[in-house]
Amino acid sequence: MLDIDFSRALVCWAGHASCEPDDLIGRFAVDDAYKRHERGELSDAEFFSGLRASLRDQCATHSSSRDWNAIFAGENA
Repeated sequence: MLDIDFSRALVCWAGHASCEPDDLIGRFAVDDAYKRHERGELSDAEFFSGLRASLRDQCATHSSSRDWNAIFAGENA
């Protein structure tokens, strides 16, 4: 089982946006686009485009798979 920590992605995004993670936390949601991406119905490019819109473009083009994959904090027992 994997540990998931969304705050790790928020830290990456905030670094790109020169703001605090708390400035972005209310803009990220497990919405329909998130669920469709998880099911493979949206490409990474489509998901990140929508994500940038929900973050109000604060992260410009820097929201990427690498930043998103920061959510994986490791394995737990």
